[in-house]
Amino acid sequence: MLTMKIFLRTYISPKKASPSASARPFELSKEDITLKCLSSVLISAIPFAKRIFIEIVDDSSPPEFLKKMEILLNRYPIRFRINHFESLGGGGSMEVCYNLAEKSKEDLFYFLEDDYFHRQISFGSIFDAYDKKIIGTDKFAIHPTDYPDRYVHLEPSYIFLGKYNHWRSILSTTWTFIVPRKTFFEHKKLFSDFADFNKTSRGGEDKTINKIWKVFPCISPVESLAAHLHVDTLPPLVDWEKELAQIKI
Repeated sequence: MLTMKIFLRTYISPKKASPSASARPFELSKEDITLKCLSSVLISAIPFAKRIFIEIVDDSSPPEFLKKMEILLNRYPIRFRINHFESLGGGGSMEVCYNLAEKSKEDLFYFLEDDYFHRQISFGSIFDAYDKKIIGTDKFAIHPTDYPDRYVHLEPSYIFLGKYNHWRSILSTTWTFIVPRKTFFEHKKLFSDFADFNKTSRGGEDKTINKIWKVFPCISPVESLAAHLHVDTLPPLVDWEKELAQIKI
């Protein structure tokens, strides 16, 4: 039975962000988004509580937010640890997650950003894909969201049938993805390069982690299991506003 460690990077600015700082959907604040996304992960993970551990790497969030997050986590039977740091920056928090992963024994590593909202079936579908080796092996990565730009910038894909959804092969991800532990170590240099790139800039996927998906299979769900909560990245076919409204914080 495969186990998973989730490395969740959280960040709430100690300063009030300007209205144009980030285009968030449904008039939600970054704090509300983070708490709703964390709640969605916990709810989906309940049936797999014995298989999952959440390792939070928080960068500079104020004490009152950390307390809210701890109270929320304690409502659920999922094991967790909160690691708080100051002024890491994006690349620095990635690097901390990778360092923690090097010391972890779980079978699967889920590197997760704090603005990915999960549907209730998410972890059921993810574990089903690995347990049943739906692509013929358990050596593959998962990007849990169906990005809308995949219907604009077309690329050939292999299609696989899962318990709750179809899956298709992809060649690019954000920092949010699930990968087997062994694969993380095999490609540690490219993961580290991604963190280094983000210490001085933002992005860099094409120069770093996307090189992995050219030689190691990666799949994403259709329809989506998670949504990256920006106005231009909401996956199609799901009423995300309704899904978010069902999560109370």
